[in-house]
Amino acid sequence: MTPLSRKPHFLLLPLPEQGHITPMLSLASRLAAQGCIVTFVKADKAPPYEATLNEEKHEYAETQEGPISPADAEPHLQFRTLPRLSGGASSRPIDPGSSLVDVLKHTVASLEERQGMVEKMVQDSRESETPIMCIVCDAFLCCWVINVAKRQAIQATMLVACAAFAFYMPFSAKLGKSEDGEDAYRTFIGGLMQSENARSEEGRKQLAGVSSWYMRQWEGMEEASHILVNSFKHLESFILGSLQASKLNFQFIGPCLPTWEDRDNVRNTKGDIMAKQAGCLHTEEHACLTWLDQQAKRSVLLVSFGSEAILEAEQVQEFAMGIEASGYGYLWVVRANAPLHNMPPDDFQERTRNVGMCASWVPQRKVLQHEAIGGFLTHCGWNSTLESVVYGVPMLCFPMNADQFLNAVMIHKHWKVGLKLGTSRNVVVSRGEVEEALKTLMGSHDLRQRAVDLQKVAESALLESQDTLASFVEDITRQPCLSLV
Repeated sequence: MTPLSRKPHFLLLPLPEQGHITPMLSLASRLAAQGCIVTFVKADKAPPYEATLNEEKHEYAETQEGPISPADAEPHLQFRTLPRLSGGASSRPIDPGSSLVDVLKHTVASLEERQGMVEKMVQDSRESETPIMCIVCDAFLCCWVINVAKRQAIQATMLVACAAFAFYMPFSAKLGKSEDGEDAYRTFIGGLMQSENARSEEGRKQLAGVSSWYMRQWEGMEEASHILVNSFKHLESFILGSLQASKLNFQFIGPCLPTWEDRDNVRNTKGDIMAKQAGCLHTEEHACLTWLDQQAKRSVLLVSFGSEAILEAEQVQEFAMGIEASGYGYLWVVRANAPLHNMPPDDFQERTRNVGMCASWVPQRKVLQHEAIGGFLTHCGWNSTLESVVYGVPMLCFPMNADQFLNAVMIHKHWKVGLKLGTSRNVVVSRGEVEEALKTLMGSHDLRQRAVDLQKVAESALLESQDTLASFVEDITRQPCLSLV
């Protein structure tokens, strides 16, 4: 087999967070469907208060393929694990009260200290018929993955787990290219900090420290062979000129959906099985789909605030009362590891038991496709935003941190497929506001029509993304061999 006729072997390395694993797993399925060999690497992560493990730092070879039955296996896709290290960041418990910035720093540091394991995987693959040719890493891991790739004479590619505008505008602020970028950067970092004192002297110092750390993670990104974005051009047409001028090789590969949903759109659990293999912590409850079958068309509001957000008890109460007053049904997702006060009140659940359901986690893409769903009360994480666009579901925006604020602006001001709740951060949205917004969201013909129109564009983009991904694979295959450093 000649080098150009052989499909490349990719090593995929996501940040071990649900919102970052999801797009990387979808990419893995797409690459494997094209005949590429894909090694998906998940990193063991210390949950809160867990005792330190005993692995030694030099045991880089202690990686293993995840167990999976032949019936559930995906051709060309294998899973490997990076174990935690004794005494390192990866084995230290994470304080549940930590800020998002501290959690992110801890997670990134725990992966960087295990880069020797990743490098050994690349080295060991040279003994096989399909040596690893490219590492695709999360953007937050770029600064050290680029160096690993250089040392091993292979390509390095970044996958951006947010929108192109949410990634590039802060980056342009670093380069001093735009005031919009500076504003976006402050919004992004301020959201990560969740700080009310950002304008104070102490707040400015904190912001500067976070900004410096954040920019460090992107060091070397100019040397990435490609920067893959799970989005599509029509969705972000306003940023295309800036991306082109940056001279960075941005490639839109979205909407990137897993191939097992192409093959079977009914009640299968393949997605849940693969997500578990990839390191996702939450188990999907498919019973909600049967419950939705019994509800009227467009009568149910999906309520989900993602895999990390924690709401104040007062806000949960106001959401519950507003939803009840609206008269619409609901499917409310509350993670099993969320604080008890994030669960809707018992008396509310009792009063609404005929029109509402609570679940700890759901197959969100399948739920959004269901005809009973009429709207989505969302934190505006990028995966949720993109999935809502793909399935034509109007959104009620309640952003809480990071890029979610930028996404919310795009949803209700630019794309006009949703409404935004509240006027400022850290202010409780009243039940009256919730009721009014929900009635508008579920009842607006214009809002729904715009969502359907954008859905049609997304369907066309899905076909185009397959060609883009095929070109990416060809680029990697044709890249000349580098010299070992």
